[in-house]
Amino acid sequence: MARLIDIRLKPGERGLLVGQSGSGKTYAAAWLLRHDSQRCVILDTKTEPVFEHIAAKREDYEETTKIVETRAELTRELRDRKKGADYIIVRPSVSVLADPFELDAWLLEIYNENKSITVFIDEAYQLHKGSQAGPGLIALLTRGRARGITTLVGTQRPAWLTRFALTESNRFYMFRLVDVKDWARLSDVIPGIPKDGIPLKRYEYLYYKMGDDSYTHMAPLPPVADLSWTPQAETEPDEPRRKWF
Repeated sequence: MARLIDIRLKPGERGLLVGQSGSGKTYAAAWLLRHDSQRCVILDTKTEPVFEHIAAKREDYEETTKIVETRAELTRELRDRKKGADYIIVRPSVSVLADPFELDAWLLEIYNENKSITVFIDEAYQLHKGSQAGPGLIALLTRGRARGITTLVGTQRPAWLTRFALTESNRFYMFRLVDVKDWARLSDVIPGIPKDGIPLKRYEYLYYKMGDDSYTHMAPLPPVADLSWTPQAETEPDEPRRKWF
């Protein structure tokens, strides 16, 4: 009999989601955010359409999505705790993306201004110079838990990330990777991961929760229209959203 594993992030936890383009990483991020009970900020540097479809209509209300492109828009949306969107998708300009520490300043503002919020950072290596991350990302990873901030970091290249992204993570979701340097970096913190990697099919992934004896090889999590479905997570009654009111 298959063992049921709840892969969802709990408030205040940090997760690391890795995988090459097309491996299933982005869909997994959307699924995790769909099952999050807090308000979500999505730093979407690649303009992924799937994030625009996370919000769902329920019997009691319809969840909302807002796309912002400037820091001023982000600030206004974050401070609107009464009518603000459930999902804030942040899509900065090319000029902002070219300056890692300018973008990191947006994360620092999220950290300073908010409690009980979830932040997803897609392609987190863009917030690094070399392997050095800025104070915003470091604050979310090391001190966000005390503020009830959940942080999910996504990347194609874990070898390029600050070590805090690995050592401070509670849960790891590992899709297909091709560079042995990325697997070697993961093997430093996850028991049983060989330095030369593990071959995975598309949408197949490895899951590890910090403190477990080893990782679990999970069945494929395919992209389906209904983001509420998954074969791996324990089924429990959905908790009401908008806890951030």
